[in-house]
Amino acid sequence: MEQTVFDNSMCVCVLLLCCRVSESQERSYKDLFQRSSYSLVRQRCHIYVAGVWFLLWICVIIFRYRPPDVLLGSTNYSDNIDMWGVGCIFFEMACGRPMFPGGTVGEQLQLIWKTLGTPTESTWPGITSNQDFVQANYPVYHPQPLSSHVPRLDHVALDLMGSLLQFQSRNRVPAKTAMGHAYFSSLGPRVHMLPNTVSIFTLPECNLVLNPGELSQHSEHRQDRHRRNSTIY
Repeated sequence: MEQTVFDNSMCVCVLLLCCRVSESQERSYKDLFQRSSYSLVRQRCHIYVAGVWFLLWICVIIFRYRPPDVLLGSTNYSDNIDMWGVGCIFFEMACGRPMFPGGTVGEQLQLIWKTLGTPTESTWPGITSNQDFVQANYPVYHPQPLSSHVPRLDHVALDLMGSLLQFQSRNRVPAKTAMGHAYFSSLGPRVHMLPNTVSIFTLPECNLVLNPGELSQHSEHRQDRHRRNSTIY
């Protein structure tokens, strides 16, 4: 089945493919940036090319994609650190707005707690030993269902998003496992078996086409331009 440029599952899958490269190959971020790149398909058929290093880098440097363990001082940048950022980008594509648009560390964490609940020893073992967390004395928030924030997504998509947005890096689903999630069933059974060097756009199920509305707009624009040129000359 052909996919339009607006297909979120395809965009999320491309992100996971990039993250899978870092999980399966022992390369430095600099090496990944120089050797690997993927095209990210965004609205209106704009194509952005980003190195794998960049996709991982944004999850630490760009504030709204930082996971809570990093915000609370962790420097253990394991493979699954970038999975939180993928979850945030997934939400942003579905809703058209950032999931946690905080301006400071305190604001960012409070927004996370308001949605996912203030962590406790049962939800995040060892959290009460983190001095930054204890000193902030955050209010107690109860977790809210993701469906209340992203009502347009079905339970399959929400299940994937929830597995990405885990407090601790070790609890986040790895990229390789995530690519086999039922959410990507529309992309065909082979998408999660692709080698790291092969683009998903080589699969017939991932053939990009403009949606009919955009095709009509492009056709009308060309006709209008032709009429204007005929009038001038």
